[in-house]
Amino acid sequence: MKSFRPFDHFAHPIQKNVLHIIAMDGDKLIPVGTGFIVSKDGLMITAKHVIDYAVAGAPIHHEGSDSYKSSRGLYATWIKSETEGGLIPIDQVWYREQGLDIAFMALRPMFENDKQVMHPIVKLNLLPPPVGTIILAAGYYKMKASIESSTDESIEMEIHQETAFSTGKVVEIFPERRDGSFLNFPCFQTDCKFNPGMSGGPVFRTDTSEVCGVVCSAYQSEDGEDDISFVSTIWPAMGINIQASVDKGEKHNYSMLEIAQKGIIKTDESISKLKLINVAPGIDQIMLSVE
Repeated sequence: MKSFRPFDHFAHPIQKNVLHIIAMDGDKLIPVGTGFIVSKDGLMITAKHVIDYAVAGAPIHHEGSDSYKSSRGLYATWIKSETEGGLIPIDQVWYREQGLDIAFMALRPMFENDKQVMHPIVKLNLLPPPVGTIILAAGYYKMKASIESSTDESIEMEIHQETAFSTGKVVEIFPERRDGSFLNFPCFQTDCKFNPGMSGGPVFRTDTSEVCGVVCSAYQSEDGEDDISFVSTIWPAMGINIQASVDKGEKHNYSMLEIAQKGIIKTDESISKLKLINVAPGIDQIMLSVE
């Protein structure tokens, strides 16, 4: 793990779970977005377009295509305390190539005193909250990162990141898609303000403290007075296949629905409404039952 000394307001407890994602390209650090941890061993969620922007060096797995690797390394900031922190390599990324703006990432395991570090996690609320529900989005913005010095054995870097929170309400729900190209997946609109850098961050229901979506996109209305923001609904992403180890065994392919059913990630009771259907070799699709 590459280490750095935290600055600004790094002491906020949410920064143990909500991490900034950075691409390292040679001697350059490029802030690309936000992600959050959903399993104790370091499985994360972010927005797919964050990964697209990063052109990450981690192995990228998307359904229907081979994995690839480019020159950039992908990392997440990790805060141990007010005075200690570092960059954790992201070893693998999984997403669906089309029709979804959610991706899953695996942090490289960390060990202290020969014991694996366990991460704090959030509980997922898979369905969109009702119109009028008060929500809270979290992420980062105005991040600056630079490498101060580098040797074969260590890297010293300086990182400044500001935690961003935005509260608003759910304005409209799009259960299938908002449009045919830009937001062609289940999502909902909110009047929260999303700052650049917050993409991929968690959106919480304030009444349950559960994560009900992933920060997707934002723009201003034509008159410039209102913020129009969109959040990806989580349930369609439960059909994405990842490689995971269950009960300390070897890694195998599992859908995120199976990962949730095994208790590796926490979800609300709406998981009982989801059914996994195999639509092609290696490609699973989630169906949502409507009562």
